[in-house]
Amino acid sequence: MRSQIVSTTRRMRDLDLVVASAGNVSARCSAGMLITPTRRHPDDLQPHDVVELSLEGRQLDAGALPSLEWPLHAAIYRARPDVGAIVHTHSPYAVARSFDPAPLYLETEERTYFDVDRVEVADPAPAGSVELAFAAVEALGRRPAVLLARHGVIGVGQQPRDALEMCCLVEHQSLIATLVAHHSSTV
Repeated sequence: MRSQIVSTTRRMRDLDLVVASAGNVSARCSAGMLITPTRRHPDDLQPHDVVELSLEGRQLDAGALPSLEWPLHAAIYRARPDVGAIVHTHSPYAVARSFDPAPLYLETEERTYFDVDRVEVADPAPAGSVELAFAAVEALGRRPAVLLARHGVIGVGQQPRDALEMCCLVEHQSLIATLVAHHSSTV
């Protein structure tokens, strides 16, 4: 699982969903979760760098400090026993879309393919805060993704790859919404 977390972190960067060491990836484990360390560039990240934490934030291995967003990941795992992995991106179109507090409605064939009708926008809160964790859990509900206001995207799934796919979906739909809005304003 540590290798999957590392490869997902690199894939996020390769897809331009994050810049440098921004964003984070986690996966549920028997003791709590495995999560990327804070401020580690994807090129430098190795499986042994991934941090093991309890869902209360107790570090279970020596080494790097966990991502600043560990409270957000832990809150989602506590609220959603069905979630096996979480990806958090800072993709540009989704972040731009998150300035609008209205839900992002999916109106393309992806709506049916992914069984997602909309993505809610969580209330703004400081990065790494309990307030952000609470807002994200509330806005996520039973859905596979949520926009964090003025911040980024959270995608959830069984594996890191699945959670990343949800982040890609939100970025894609945010780009479409931007293009539709631009087209409508020029017509």
